[in-house]
Amino acid sequence: MASVKWETMSRDIGIRTMETHVMTSPASSGEGRRTQPLPRTIEAISAALSEEKRQVFHAALWQAPLGPELDDVMNVWWMEAMFDAVPGRERRLTRTVAGRDLVRLPDLLVGDHR
Repeated sequence: MASVKWETMSRDIGIRTMETHVMTSPASSGEGRRTQPLPRTIEAISAALSEEKRQVFHAALWQAPLGPELDDVMNVWWMEAMFDAVPGRERRLTRTVAGRDLVRLPDLLVGDHR
């Protein structure tokens, strides 16, 4: 089953933060599921990236002016860190590009949500 993501937003002293929780399932039966939040902060994103990607992320941070450009850098690298957080990213990407094991979104939305 695909990873389930949900977002929470909070305000802390006027600063917006966003976390995404990735539902992981070590057992196919669904037992032992847990969520692991990745806060949308420079520190959390940096810690989640490989050394090579972290250097590129930091360079982009230094070059981006405060405002929408900096927000864009944070958004892109936060998503990059989230994609890397789930093992098998390269395999999933290869299978997606090849059109294998694709799941139609309406099939996921029907089921138990009636």
